[in-house]
Amino acid sequence: MSGYGMKFGLLPFALMGAAVLLGPSRAHADDITGSGAAVLTQIAASDSWGFADAELKAQASIREKDGKSRTVRFSAQSRYYEGTLTKSLVRFLAPPDLNGVKFLQIQKRDTDDERYIYLPELKRVRRVSGKLRAGSFMTTDFAFADLDRRELRFAEATALPDEKLGDTVCNRLTVKPTSSDAQYSRLEVWARKDNHMILKSQMYDLKGAHSKTFTVEESKQIQGRWFVTRSRMESHSAQRATTLVLEQVVPRKDIPDNLFDSRRLEQE
Repeated sequence: MSGYGMKFGLLPFALMGAAVLLGPSRAHADDITGSGAAVLTQIAASDSWGFADAELKAQASIREKDGKSRTVRFSAQSRYYEGTLTKSLVRFLAPPDLNGVKFLQIQKRDTDDERYIYLPELKRVRRVSGKLRAGSFMTTDFAFADLDRRELRFAEATALPDEKLGDTVCNRLTVKPTSSDAQYSRLEVWARKDNHMILKSQMYDLKGAHSKTFTVEESKQIQGRWFVTRSRMESHSAQRATTLVLEQVVPRKDIPDNLFDSRRLEQE
């Protein structure tokens, strides 16, 4: 068996990563504490990735230490339901061994999220465990923990004096995640004061080492909503980086709910 059939052991990491990217959940105030709690609640609730109530096409370009690069492309649809939770459906387009693979994630409030993979080569749907947050998103430098924003939604936030990044005045926070599955000991965050978009974040691993730096390279306002359309994640120890580009974003609140049904994955 070739392609994703042989690589099924790696697929849950790639596919779950796409879904957590598509599934920001709005924070509850009692999940965030500290002097910066009010600001962090606004940051965690913002949808600057554009991955709720939207359709998009995106690509992730990975550049290795030796200069070699590769690209992963995907499209996605997502929507809010029950007020604060999200449903998302990802369709992989490239590379060839991922083309046709689909991933569905349905967030749950008090239990583990539901996650399903459809593998066209096997012509079946499989359910995926959620214990994958430390893994790489589609072999990129983004981890699931960077994309599902759980480290921001369950945290203690300390407010620091405002700082400028270029000409933009930012809220400055030190964020210490409090969830049992946290992948970082702390994050240093710079977020725009006007729309709460994170422009820069430094991540420190569980041993306290500065492991990664995230920066926004481009943002756009579309239909009144702000989106991070180009961003970069640098892994310092691996000496490599990933650039994530949203090639097309269409805000939509009318995406049909029945699209997010695991039984439909085999039918399309």
